[in-house]
Amino acid sequence: MPNKTEMLKTTIDSDAAKLTFLMKRGLLPDYEEFLNELKVETKILEEKNVQEK
Repeated sequence: MPNKTEMLKTTIDSDAAKLTFLMKRGLLPDYEEFLNELKVETKILEEKNVQEK
């Protein structure tokens, strides 16, 4: 089983590769917009969930 340091390094390497891929193809702004929209939707769902309880 890999240790936490190895897992973190793999995650960072994977994220760096993904961001490099997106930047080279000019897709980074679209990805950032998608992430921002996802954060907004997540917050709305969390608030809705709290209200329902």
